[in-house]
Amino acid sequence: MKATGWEQEEELRGASALCNLFANFLNTKISVGDAEYATGLMEALEGLWASSARQEDSALGAAEASMDESLLAAAKAAMATDAVAAQERLAVERTRYVRGLRAGNSVKPPFESLYLTENDSLEEIASVAGAYRVAGFQLTEELLNRPDSLATELSFLAQLFGEAAQAVSRDDIEAAHALCQEAGKFTRNHLGKWGPSYCEQAAEATDSELFRLAMILMGDFIKSLTEEEEGKGKTNCN
Repeated sequence: MKATGWEQEEELRGASALCNLFANFLNTKISVGDAEYATGLMEALEGLWASSARQEDSALGAAEASMDESLLAAAKAAMATDAVAAQERLAVERTRYVRGLRAGNSVKPPFESLYLTENDSLEEIASVAGAYRVAGFQLTEELLNRPDSLATELSFLAQLFGEAAQAVSRDDIEAAHALCQEAGKFTRNHLGKWGPSYCEQAAEATDSELFRLAMILMGDFIKSLTEEEEGKGKTNCN
């Protein structure tokens, strides 16, 4: 087994935390009339941006991030101008592009079967659910009710990376390696095939600067996981 960064506890916990950050963003119903959620999200995204810029071997840095400074500046400017309005736009755009509740959307909701099949295939959904069963992953009330949602797939990877980190902490490198392999297999067969495409389309279509920043960062993070699986990243889970 290769001795790589993915077998280090800190790296694994970081990957798990990022998966949870984006899954929670997708699942959270955002209120209007205040700026509390938008402020917290902006702080988290700005911290992630700064971290990836400083560390070439970070999970996001491995994706050779496709964004430029204007995206971050635009989101910060929107918050500085009217944070309450920025949160309201964020809430509207989340409903439009995550829940898919607005007629005439050019972007399909983030469900794997809508991106990898032409007819919202139950077979694709069953394949995702089968991967969860094998790993002992339990769907919770907080997750969207479809197993092939982007939020659920990210939550699944968060669990695998978290369990791998725990295995490393108790010096069970064999277990950690097996969990990393499972995460890599799921990324290769499922999330990596469609997640970046959805994020790119949503980022291009939205008129919320904060939603766009979240989509770009999420897409680049998923790409970084795909590169780990292909052995092209700065670290390697194989």
